[in-house]
Amino acid sequence: MSRRKPNNNQLRRERAAAATLRRYHTALVHIEPAQRQVVVSLKHLLRVKDENRIAHAMAEHPYQWTIFFAAFCTSRETGEYIKGGEVVLPGRYKLDNLFEGIEDEKAKIMAGCNPKHVIGCGFIAVPHDAEISEELAAEVFTRAGAWKQVSA
Repeated sequence: MSRRKPNNNQLRRERAAAATLRRYHTALVHIEPAQRQVVVSLKHLLRVKDENRIAHAMAEHPYQWTIFFAAFCTSRETGEYIKGGEVVLPGRYKLDNLFEGIEDEKAKIMAGCNPKHVIGCGFIAVPHDAEISEELAAEVFTRAGAWKQVSA
């Protein structure tokens, strides 16, 4: 008879957390300078109801993150607009280490904007492979309150 594969509780918890995040289509939305963080569903564009469980699943395990950076700008001629770009990070990061690895991407986006038009910046972090269009990002940031903050 062959031996059974040993039970690995940590790997089982990690897979269950990743499945939960994929099932709810979760994403972390971070907005500066208000320092607002919201966990939303990209499918329904609403806040996740069980936010504590989802946030715990995001923070506890490393993931392959897809991040959409954006600068929130406003001008008299064009009104409200965002400038942004999507980045897929090479490697798996925990949520705590995610902020250290993305500062250079934030600087690139901010350098391409007119400083007089910028009212803030932010990102949408998805803990799995996902494509985030600029229209989807604009809707998510609008619902999260990116335009309702005081100018930086």
